[in-house]
Amino acid sequence: MVKESDHLDLSPGKYVKISVKDEGTGIAPENIDKIFEPFFTTKQNGTGLGLSSVLSIIENHNGTIKVSSLPGGGAAFQFYLPAAEKALLKKTAETGFAFGKGRVLLTDDEEPIRRSTCRMPGGLGYRAESAPSGEAAVQRFQTARAAGKPFDIIIMDLTVPAGMNGAEAAVKILAIDPRAKIIVSSGYPNHPAIAEADKFGFCGVIVKPYDMKDMGLVLREALGR
Repeated sequence: MVKESDHLDLSPGKYVKISVKDEGTGIAPENIDKIFEPFFTTKQNGTGLGLSSVLSIIENHNGTIKVSSLPGGGAAFQFYLPAAEKALLKKTAETGFAFGKGRVLLTDDEEPIRRSTCRMPGGLGYRAESAPSGEAAVQRFQTARAAGKPFDIIIMDLTVPAGMNGAEAAVKILAIDPRAKIIVSSGYPNHPAIAEADKFGFCGVIVKPYDMKDMGLVLREALGR
């Protein structure tokens, strides 16, 4: 139970608390206030998007995350998520998934997300393929169209650490086919391309983490436009 006196920036109520601790070198004091900033990283090959995405996802679910660390003493993370008051399980027949047909191209720079997310359209009746970057998405779209097997819809990741981002790729795809239907995807719901998707040429929005029911509805709505 979280109380106002706990000073956690949360509304009082029941929460699930999960703690994760490592035994690494710890976080330098001058960096601890920066670790949740997008693109901040101390790793040579890091993207700086991992913890910022975690924070965005948790806050979008009305939770919070705290971190403590001592140099040489590892780091400890505690995150809080609201506890459900009712059972969430429903029978499959009551879930209301929106099924459909068509070819879907999903773009995301993170391979585990591509692999897991492609299963969602597949489970809804679509045939899904993936691309690891904006450049790859444009090439895949163009190749499929030339072969007479165009994609009916593209789910485009907005934020790409290096290379062509989702908004840039959308411009190139729409230059190839102005009727292309592109859904913008991101873990940052406050990005201008999310708030004003139509101005960027997108016909729909889906925010990470993905939900299969939401994906079905977004795909159906976009295909009907």
